[in-house]
Amino acid sequence: MKNNAIFQLLRCPDCSNKLKVKTKFLQCTKCNKKYNFYNNIPIFLPKDKEINASKKKLMYKTMQHYNRDNFNIDIPERVKFYLKENMLFGRLIKKLKKESKKIKNVIDVGCGAGILSEIVIKEINPEIMIGIDLSINTLSQIKNRSLFLLQGTNISLPVNSNVIDLIISNGVIHHTPDPKKSFKELVRVTKKNGLIYLSVYSRTWYFLLFITVGKLIRFLYKYKLSIYLLHIFFMPLFYIYFILGVFVSLKKIKFFKWRMIWNIFSDQYITPQATFHTKDEILKWSKENNLKCIDYGIRNLGRMHDFLLIKLK
Repeated sequence: MKNNAIFQLLRCPDCSNKLKVKTKFLQCTKCNKKYNFYNNIPIFLPKDKEINASKKKLMYKTMQHYNRDNFNIDIPERVKFYLKENMLFGRLIKKLKKESKKIKNVIDVGCGAGILSEIVIKEINPEIMIGIDLSINTLSQIKNRSLFLLQGTNISLPVNSNVIDLIISNGVIHHTPDPKKSFKELVRVTKKNGLIYLSVYSRTWYFLLFITVGKLIRFLYKYKLSIYLLHIFFMPLFYIYFILGVFVSLKKIKFFKWRMIWNIFSDQYITPQATFHTKDEILKWSKENNLKCIDYGIRNLGRMHDFLLIKLK
């Protein structure tokens, strides 16, 4: 019954029409395209005509990257980090728990390992919680059965327009081939008075690091033997940086698995696509799409900035 309600929210990402549920796949009622399941996860990837050749190539390059270095991350401390009151996401959760109006459905676009999705399930308990990500390997490792998973791209979401109460986009649109189009997709699926939690890379010191040191890291990553140099020279520094970041945030020293930190390092410096955005740029996009910013925050030493947006109409 719950799955039926979820399928009512979905649409064909190619022709925007309804889907009908078959035994082993979903099928568009108009173009008849079939969307198969992998490990019970519907696979929604758009046709070539929906994305031009260069953007499609970048999208698949990004998908391969995150399938290889996926977010198999298990850090209970990250939950505490996001729920802190000086974090915008923590303030959002606190705000939603106080309100009498219940959040019925939530989509975490680019959900990764589902950390924020699990917080929402535990703290808000929406009727429907959907996680969408480009990496099928990452999705396949999520164990929470309350989270309905889809493989798809932010550029062409398989979701009907004006139907979602809360959208979560935590560090995602800057990894897509077209961040502005991805932003508009988030707006499209959000209903009037619905909320969007958006987090993007800020155009600060991290931008300079990404285009200088990051460029060297990405060059070395192309060559198999050079990857060992990354593990010997760059990873220890990043590992120390990460531990110090946890200590500053939570006043607690904790050590983590090398592979897990490598995946975070890969996300931040080896990713095929990353764009950097100013506060004014995001506010301009918001105004153009009938959104109002009702809260704003900076985190990770200014590397990320967070926006809480409400759709006015």
